[in-house]
Amino acid sequence: MKKFILSALATTLLLTACTGKGISAISELANALNSSDSLSLENYSYTDSAAHAYVDFTFVIPGGEDEASTNISSALIGYMDNAAGQIEAGDIEGYKGNDYQTGLNNYGKAIMARLNDMVAEEEGNEVDIPYFFEYNCYKTFENSKIITFDLDIAEFLGGIHPMYTFYSHSFTKSDGNEFVDFIDDSKLQAMQSELTKGLLQYFGEQDEEGLDEKRMREEYLIVLEDNALIPLPACSPIPTAEGLTFRYQPYEISFYAAGTPEFTIPYAKVKPFLTPKAQEILADQLGK
Repeated sequence: MKKFILSALATTLLLTACTGKGISAISELANALNSSDSLSLENYSYTDSAAHAYVDFTFVIPGGEDEASTNISSALIGYMDNAAGQIEAGDIEGYKGNDYQTGLNNYGKAIMARLNDMVAEEEGNEVDIPYFFEYNCYKTFENSKIITFDLDIAEFLGGIHPMYTFYSHSFTKSDGNEFVDFIDDSKLQAMQSELTKGLLQYFGEQDEEGLDEKRMREEYLIVLEDNALIPLPACSPIPTAEGLTFRYQPYEISFYAAGTPEFTIPYAKVKPFLTPKAQEILADQLGK
């Protein structure tokens, strides 16, 4: 995804490319990540469009009836409930039992109706950007002990520009409980050099003048007070094959046009900052 957004139209196109990955692309990704010891996953989708509005949902969710699958599915549905509720689309019937497709259809129809109402409220004003809501839930990582899902949400409900958020949720495969304690918070000070290095790499790719830490803090990290520690992202770290990815939301540490600052710290370098439980869960990636 491009790091800087130059216009609202460019943002819309970018979001369509990055978060609206398409049903087939999401399904292919999920299938490619599956292995013989993976949890069984099922794929659901819903799309609808009108002249100036559209919705696009893709939902990859465990389909088993074991404890882990049930707990993970319940958590992912809860996140969907929360996202849909923020659109004020009225009471949504949602899910009944394991009928995930019907539940997804109900969400899509209710949100599409709300988007059409918003367009109608424009009362003849030109709609330059279509009103939209995209919600993509898909698996991004799995090892013998955890499974990770990314939730990509993009929306335009009026205003200056679209909004987008990217969250990651990891679950232990033994019981399906969410795991968030990757980093030992007491080691934030010691992590500053790695966080600074990652952000310098991110912002430096778009800066033509040669970026150093001082200017990065002055011109990019505008949310932070002078000499404040760089915080960990609100989004839980994202396990990958190469290391832990840290991703900040729009406005979390910088301005909107800075996008979603993110970088990956290799496992060998992030290991000293991991909690004992995280080291146990990521033992395969840490080379144990």
